[in-house]
Amino acid sequence: GSSSSSFLRHGLDTTGEPVFCRICREGLHDVNYDLDPVTGGSKHQSDAIIMPPPPPVAAAAGMDAGGRPAVIRHNNEGLRQRAVGYQRRDQPEGMEEERAGTANAGNTINYAGGAAASAAASAQERMIQQHPNTTAAAAAAAASRIITRHPTAENPLLAPCECSGSMAFVHYLCVEQWRCRSRHPAARNGLNCETCGGEYTLPPPPSRPASRRSGDGPDGAGAGAGVFADEDWLEAMPAHVLAALRRPHPWWQIGAAIVRRRWLRPIAPVIVSPVVALYCRARRTLKKRGVSRRRWACSLCRRRARWKCVRCLRSYYCSRQCQNVSWHIVHKHVCYKPTRFWWSVVVYGVGTIMAFPGILRDPLIYDLGLSFIPASFLIMGIIGGGIATALKKGFGVDIRGRLLEVIVVVCTIWLAMISWGLVWSFFGVSDQCWGVFGQWSEDISVDNNEMRGLKIISPLLHGMRKFLFNPARVWFSMCNRAAAKTGPMARWICSAENFVAEDGTGCFQTAGNANPDFFLPEHNGEKCAADLVTVASFWGAASTVLVAGSILKRRERDRRAAGRAGGRARAGRNVGEPRPHQD
Repeated sequence: GSSSSSFLRHGLDTTGEPVFCRICREGLHDVNYDLDPVTGGSKHQSDAIIMPPPPPVAAAAGMDAGGRPAVIRHNNEGLRQRAVGYQRRDQPEGMEEERAGTANAGNTINYAGGAAASAAASAQERMIQQHPNTTAAAAAAAASRIITRHPTAENPLLAPCECSGSMAFVHYLCVEQWRCRSRHPAARNGLNCETCGGEYTLPPPPSRPASRRSGDGPDGAGAGAGVFADEDWLEAMPAHVLAALRRPHPWWQIGAAIVRRRWLRPIAPVIVSPVVALYCRARRTLKKRGVSRRRWACSLCRRRARWKCVRCLRSYYCSRQCQNVSWHIVHKHVCYKPTRFWWSVVVYGVGTIMAFPGILRDPLIYDLGLSFIPASFLIMGIIGGGIATALKKGFGVDIRGRLLEVIVVVCTIWLAMISWGLVWSFFGVSDQCWGVFGQWSEDISVDNNEMRGLKIISPLLHGMRKFLFNPARVWFSMCNRAAAKTGPMARWICSAENFVAEDGTGCFQTAGNANPDFFLPEHNGEKCAADLVTVASFWGAASTVLVAGSILKRRERDRRAAGRAGGRARAGRNVGEPRPHQD
């Protein structure tokens, strides 16, 4: 009805919510309303877009010269030029009043250009003839000349299918270009909407243009950009989107190459998404600890991102346009659905078993060793963030960024390898220790608690033996016996070499070999003692940095709260007193 048309003219639906095109993510393509109210001329003639009125006969019938509806055009070149030309412009103050006055003056003006628009124009001309010297008549004539030629008549917002919500509305030019180039099976060569499956309430699209091969794009674009060379609807996008598509970054080229092959589309997210998830989680952890300085970059144009995909939370964007283009070209094929999680578990589970065959024989040992990887990453992140924060606050030197991230990752791998050797040495394999910073366990024995020249290290090692390794041996022995008594599942869980069905004394092959004295000289544990001191030092340093950082943050919060309270108190005392800059 007329009320719904009025809402769409102002970019609102019937509920008053703003609507926008589901393809280009823009609302109505407005023109510059900065017009001279007397002469009807534009203050910026170069920006004014004056379109010729429709033929009288065709306009009266609501049809064009070819017998099609007035808003229907199938000239692809003309569509593209108009889509580029009718970009949204900033509207000056008082524009709403001008539009309201114009709407009152031309009661029945139709933006789509039809019989109502022609009748309104005739009424304005008759008013000018009756009152040729009045300013109101001249202003009304100027408004009539502009509004009857409004660009929205060429690119209206439509609801051509059964989609609802934010997917309901689309520009006519955008949906026509989309229908011409949609290869989706549900689209039926542009007759149906591939989202809702309903038929378009539009005439059939024209013949599809021949697709250009990769590498034949404009401006000498590379092979990665050739995929997007024949997408004319993209030319209505902002400049940064076009620049990103003409010169895509390597990761985007890899994604485009994957989705071009249909057999890779279901496999890629299952394999790639867990890796991307680990990367995103690691970046967030380093950002929280003060190691990372760089913000997230847009997945398409690499500008600073402000939004992310609400389903997978792993793809970031700087604007709606980038998100829309990325979704339709690449991201919808690789977005991580919840159902793909279990496929990833199966794929990576089988890969882990093939890479580490002993994980079925000694699951406790491998679980303990692998748990040191995230622990080492967190420890190195805390230490690196503490150092970066101290340098920034104390000396004004900011070392956060990619270099510090790489250093943290390298140190994480180094510390995890040392911890892995200690785990295996604890379970009886003594040749796994590295001995990074020398041999600290000389002249140490179980009965003699004296160390020549190393009185500080002796309490540390013996304290770890008493409060860490002895309880760990007891706990692993309990798990070993409990697994052996699981009944029929014991033969599947336990190791065949170590399982004794009669008494159930063993299940895992090396769990019973746990030795809390593995770092002593009588067990050739000099290197293990050195590695223990190294790992314990990093854990202690991380704990110190974490506690100190918490105390400093608490003091900073208290200081800011006191400052805000003092400011409010001073403002209360100065109520009614004139400020220094006031008369």
